[in-house]
Amino acid sequence: GNADLKSRNCKEFLDMDEIVPRMFGLTDTMGPYKPSTMLDLVNNKPMEVEYIFSNPLDRAEALGVDCPHMVTVISQIRGLQRIRG
Repeated sequence: GNADLKSRNCKEFLDMDEIVPRMFGLTDTMGPYKPSTMLDLVNNKPMEVEYIFSNPLDRAEALGVDCPHMVTVISQIRGLQRIRG
């Protein structure tokens, strides 16, 4: 997010030391849930790889942000989808 803000010459930036604990705190109050991507995966349904994973990765790379873990996740999901047909 901050790389995107910087590319747009914004003066405000995300305070990760504040946001990360707040987001985990909000998640903790949600109770048991499964994200839609996990439900798709376990139910052998197509996952929205392009919109949820690839497009944000493409944007990050365009801004010079290295995301090797996302590259791995995308490769694994696509490989699994090929195997499952």
